[in-house]
This record gives sequence, C-alpha cells and structure tokens, in this order.
Amino acid sequence: MDGKVLSTQVRLLAALCSLANSTVVERIRTLSARELVTVEPLSRRPFDDQIHPTVSNFIRETPRDFRRTHEYVNGMLHANQFQNFLSTNWNLVTTPVGKLHYFSTSPVSVNESGQFCSCETSSTCTRSRLKNMNYRGTLNGLVVGCLPVHGLRLSTLECFYSSECLKQLAKFVNSSFVLSPLKRSIPSRFTPISSTPIGTLIDELFIESWQNSSNYSSYYSICA
Repeated sequence: MDGKVLSTQVRLLAALCSLANSTVVERIRTLSARELVTVEPLSRRPFDDQIHPTVSNFIRETPRDFRRTHEYVNGMLHANQFQNFLSTNWNLVTTPVGKLHYFSTSPVSVNESGQFCSCETSSTCTRSRLKNMNYRGTLNGLVVGCLPVHGLRLSTLECFYSSECLKQLAKFVNSSFVLSPLKRSIPSRFTPISSTPIGTLIDELFIESWQNSSNYSSYYSICA
C-alpha cells in the first residue's frame, strides 16, 4: 500500500538531508585546510580578490558535485530495472500452469493525465491518487513514482503547509498524531517554497543562503 511508500520517501528525505549536511561540513573542512601563500602581505583589496573567486567556486561546485552523484545513482537505479520491495516499478505476475506456477514481471504504468507513462522506459512517471486500507484520494503535492527516490524528488512540501492536508495524511497512515503545519511566513529563496519540487531542495543541498566571513586581520598578523 502507498502508506509504506510515503513512509519510505520521508525516511529517504531525512537521509538525504543528513547526507547533504555531512557533505557540506566535509567540503568546508577541506576548504578551511587550504592555505593562502603570498610573496608578501597583501592589502585588503588584493586579499579579497584572492578569496572571493575561491569561495564563489566552492559555492558553485559543492551542490553541483552533489547533484551529479545523485543523478548518477538515480540513473543507475532506473537503468538496472531492479524490482523494489514496494513494487512501485514492476509488478510480479504468477501464472499457474498445471501444478506449476511461473513468475514474470510487468512494468508499472500510469495514465492519470491522459498520457500513458511506463516505468520500463521512464523514471518520471508519477501518480497522485494514493490508496491505503482506510483512504483513497490525493494529498496535495505528494506523489508516488517508479522508485521512492523518484516520487520524493517530484513531490512538494505543499501538504505540510496545510493543517487540513496533514489531518488527511494522519488518517492515511492510520495515526492519531497530526503534525503542525509549516509556516509560510518564513522567508525562503525557494519561492514559493510550498510548491518547489523536493528534488530542487535536494539539488541545492537544502541550503537557503551561503555566507562567508574572511578574517583579513588574522591573515595580516600572521604574514606581516
């Protein structure tokens, strides 16, 4: 049922958030270990001219490298066509022949918007109509894809900004605990944050802004 799929996607989101954090921490540690070597002490402007390109490259390359690795893994998962335990990409079909049973697989297909999409040929197939033992319907922004990671990337956080949707979500997963909605008033560079694909947040390492503070006084006291 789709309750397990959504649960897997939420756990995957937490894991990717943790991975993004550890990636940034490690990249910052590596950057901090670099040394600025000059023939003579630089004045403030040449110092800034040396530092700013390095920091700009760091800000540009860190999410790019993370995104490239993530895309490679996702591409490998789709290309290998392994059936996952949630059966979101392939169905297992049994065919009785006498006393024997033959097992085969058939790709999961979606046709919600009038356009046929098969998980055999595309990793971007999604369906928004969810089903569970006690609920059938849609939850704003949440979709199921061929793999949990694909569904997660194509989902948004819209439901988590709506108290009514969160009540439906609690009912969907058969829980008496209802989450408090996120606050739309909190500013974000992802505008509007509620309808930004989670894949975009992942690709940007969940970072709202980068800030750098270069200590010229410390540099000068060491080099002068």
